Amino acid sequence: MEEGSLEFWEWFYEPAVNDAAAIEERWHPDLVMHQTPELPGTAGTFHGYEGLKEGNRELVEQMEGMRFDPREAHQLDSGRWLVLVWISGRGRGSGIAVEGEIGHIVTLREGRASQMDIYMGWKAAREAAGLD
Repeated sequence: MEEGSLEFWEWFYEPAVNDAAAIEERWHPDLVMHQTPELPGTAGTFHGYEGLKEGNRELVEQMEGMRFDPREAHQLDSGRWLVLVWISGRGRGSGIAVEGEIGHIVTLREGRASQMDIYMGWKAAREAAGLD
């Protein structure tokens, strides 16, 4: 599977958020994830596997049946990718269906993510990537 292809991103987003083996296979131990401030109840910036677990915990507390379906991937420069993702799930407790567009700018190093910047909506992600 070619690094950065849509097939690669489908593989990247496929596992459950708390699968430790899948996390280590897909993420560098020194990872940095910058969460958008537009998502309520998030802590902002997460570091390492423990930070990723914390960020995932926040998602799981708010949503159930969360899915991340990558729709497009654009190489920005060496190792950096813009990934446009369709998310879906249900609000925990309310059962209300939630779905929409998010964008990730991901830096890959040795086939694993070392940084992810998260944006609400594809337009915001494209602008941050300098494409719009």
